[in-house]
Amino acid sequence: NKNDSHPPASVATQYFAEQEAKKLQEIDILRAQVKDKASIEPLPADYFAKQGEAELKARAQAAKEIAESQMPIAVRKFTNKAELERSVRANGGTVSDENMPVATKHFLKKAAEKETPKAAASSKEGVDMMPAAIQKFTLTAREETKKKKMALEELNNNPLQMPPGVAHFTHAV
Repeated sequence: NKNDSHPPASVATQYFAEQEAKKLQEIDILRAQVKDKASIEPLPADYFAKQGEAELKARAQAAKEIAESQMPIAVRKFTNKAELERSVRANGGTVSDENMPVATKHFLKKAAEKETPKAAASSKEGVDMMPAAIQKFTLTAREETKKKKMALEELNNNPLQMPPGVAHFTHAV
């Protein structure tokens, strides 16, 4: 029988067969790892924009507090008065809740209750979800950025000690 006596496979063929087997084994291991990982919870498309806005508000508030701590008393008084007047004008000059008649409070409350379910329903329907790949890589990049910022803050708060050679030639200030 010619079929029974095959010539042995070449060394190159054996090598590539082993490489293919290793490759398939690695793929199976990686698939198992992917299945074990928890899925990423989807985020709204404007999630990062809202985070940026919140960060900007926090910075503005911190700057405002610093400015107010340096502000003379009279300037602070008139600034607060102007902000109060501006908020009253923004509300259309409406009366505050404590001076509002009971009937007006009741009907305003009813109107707010009617609008709330509509707003909640429309907000659930209209939310675009962020694609998983964009979310994954953006979250990873933000974590790295946060780590770098924390490292820089740590260096700013606790600077490295000056080497003795540099200290020798540097005048104390």
